[in-house]
Amino acid sequence: MNSGNRPVKKFSEIYENILDSEGSLSELINEEFLIHDVEFKKSKIGEVAIVTVEYDNQIRKLHTFSGVLLDQLREIKKHTDKGFSIQVKLVKRKNYYTFT
Repeated sequence: MNSGNRPVKKFSEIYENILDSEGSLSELINEEFLIHDVEFKKSKIGEVAIVTVEYDNQIRKLHTFSGVLLDQLREIKKHTDKGFSIQVKLVKRKNYYTFT
């Protein structure tokens, strides 16, 4: 895409900065990882979870708007708040994401 002399940013870069997130949790589809912390926020398009994960020896903050994952993350948060890390695998079932 030609922008002339103007610098270009992707929308995803802007949006992720608003959420204080490095990307979407869906990037880890079919992967196992650890959840260390969960934070819930309200956004212009609904509730979002910011999840601190450890994957491939890196700590990242990722977001999700998925209703099923939000429900599961509420339960996970009860345990992360007590100091536990939770091992999960993110999978896609038909038209939604879930942890196994």
